[in-house]
Amino acid sequence: MSGVMISILNDDKTIIGYAKVARDITRRKMLEEQKDEFIKIASHELKTPVTTVKAFTEILLERFEKVKIDKALRCYKQWMARLPG
Repeated sequence: MSGVMISILNDDKTIIGYAKVARDITRRKMLEEQKDEFIKIASHELKTPVTTVKAFTEILLERFEKVKIDKALRCYKQWMARLPG
């Protein structure tokens, strides 16, 4: 619940009562929680493949360094620098 309460004053500025407005925000809270959960799961799922690709690319880089394939090595290093994570 969300609410606002105000004082009701007479001409002499004496409080003669109160008015309150209340709103049920249960659905909005539920939707916010669902959104947060979705973002958390989506973020994890998006990071996982990038981590796998980066690990595989590091293995390739090690192999390229051993056989001195300079051009491919430069390309992969540039590509790796652009990946998040």
